[in-house]
Amino acid sequence: MPLRLPDIFLNLLRPASLFRLAFCLSFFLLLSLPSIASGNKDIRILYENAIASIKEEKVEEARIGFQQVIEIKPDFAPAYYNLGLIQMRRDNMVEASDFFEKAIQLGSSGAQIHYLWGTTLIRRGDIERAKKAYLEAVRQNPIMTNALRDLGILYYQTKDYDQSVFFLNRAFLVEPTSAKTMWLLGLAYIQAHKLENAMEMITGLRAVKDEQRATDLESIIKKIHGKSGVEAPLPPEKPVPAKPVKQKGSASLTGNTKISGNTSITGNAKMTGRGSMKRTGAAAPAAASSTTTRTVTRTSTATASASSN
Repeated sequence: MPLRLPDIFLNLLRPASLFRLAFCLSFFLLLSLPSIASGNKDIRILYENAIASIKEEKVEEARIGFQQVIEIKPDFAPAYYNLGLIQMRRDNMVEASDFFEKAIQLGSSGAQIHYLWGTTLIRRGDIERAKKAYLEAVRQNPIMTNALRDLGILYYQTKDYDQSVFFLNRAFLVEPTSAKTMWLLGLAYIQAHKLENAMEMITGLRAVKDEQRATDLESIIKKIHGKSGVEAPLPPEKPVPAKPVKQKGSASLTGNTKISGNTSITGNAKMTGRGSMKRTGAAAPAAASSTTTRTVTRTSTATASASSN
């Protein structure tokens, strides 16, 4: 069975903090002011009042102000964007998603709005559209760590472990000291049968002094593979006879991967039905004996022939 991410999926997709939303809101509003400076004076006043309400933590007043703006100017995208932020802050994901989508349709762009839209779609259970929103976010900002990491979580939840590794590894390359990313990437590596890479994440977690997460990963590996350590690939979703598996590497996703110590998945070892290692070298003496017998037989035949002559 696939590993469960203990509450991490929902934790990472909960509404952003008050500070973060207020910052995004104020920043976007500030940038939007010139677009209405030459327009309706009433709209500008309403808009500025909404900004002031946000700064004063008067969220409901801000919501009313933005609502009044779009009643006067229904195609004003920033008002929809900010209404989406307010609804997201209140954990009203359906309404927030609709406002973000409307803002995008009216021309709002940027990685942030697509990331936030994807987050609300996840909470609505619309996984496929959420993937598209997140992918657009990382297309516009290839180093947007939150979007890369959440894509990795999303693909993990849908059991596409190779894609999960791909996006979590990209997030790791952007923030190589992030304990959260290393932990998630370690889990994805385990499910993708890249156990040496998972061990690298454990080493990395200890380097940043996150012993708890390092221990968590070790416990998962030991639970699956026994107390003797990592000895075999992870079991698939449906049990099938174990067989040698050629692994791929880490960041470049190429190269050979060792399981533990000096024992490689490929080489002079094969898997038994119970997942333990059995060397094939034991068959060598028998082969040598067979060769010797054939040599003796040929010699005897030659001698008999010589005698008869």
